[in-house]
Amino acid sequence: MEISSRICFVLLGSFLSSPIFECKKLDGYEFPVYTTKFCPKNQTEWNERSSAISCNESNGYLCLPNENITELLEFCYIHPFIWIQEGLCLYLNKRYSRVNSKACQHFQSGCPNSSHQSIRNFQYPSCLEIGNGCFVAEPSCNSKTNNFQDATKATQTENYTFNDKDSETTNDNNSIDSVQVLLSSLSGVVLMVYVICNLFFCFRKFQSYSNLR
Repeated sequence: MEISSRICFVLLGSFLSSPIFECKKLDGYEFPVYTTKFCPKNQTEWNERSSAISCNESNGYLCLPNENITELLEFCYIHPFIWIQEGLCLYLNKRYSRVNSKACQHFQSGCPNSSHQSIRNFQYPSCLEIGNGCFVAEPSCNSKTNNFQDATKATQTENYTFNDKDSETTNDNNSIDSVQVLLSSLSGVVLMVYVICNLFFCFRKFQSYSNLR
């Protein structure tokens, strides 16, 4: 029983220390900042992530895009919370390690229509959903996504054409190799016939010489 318990603890420790639970800490900020795939979607997740990176009443938890809108970051900020004005989304500026804002009235939907505390930021997912260096709710973001997809398709087509050319070259090389093998075989047959004929003529001459004697 004791051995089984120890094995369970060892397995549990290995699981908890696996990369799934690791956070990537970034350099260049005045306080610890970590990358994350998703920001909390409700109060429970918000509290859990806040506890996970040791935020407290003085340094409140925040989850925001970086200044290039290419990555989501989570961190304990220098204030318990901040007030976010309507029509604004926040991001973290790396140079000064401070939160800045960006107007979002042009969003297709989801732009905050009232002021709120940052601890309620999960209620406005349009300010947290990003892709290809832009907020997904931005009209221009769709164009960037389509351009990216078109470029990807073009690259795949070029690769396909290139592979077809490679196949043609390979087939040509295989044909040349086949001809070479055939010629080598014929040369070998001709050489064998030549040797056999010479042996036959030598044998006939030897017989003729023997009969004369």
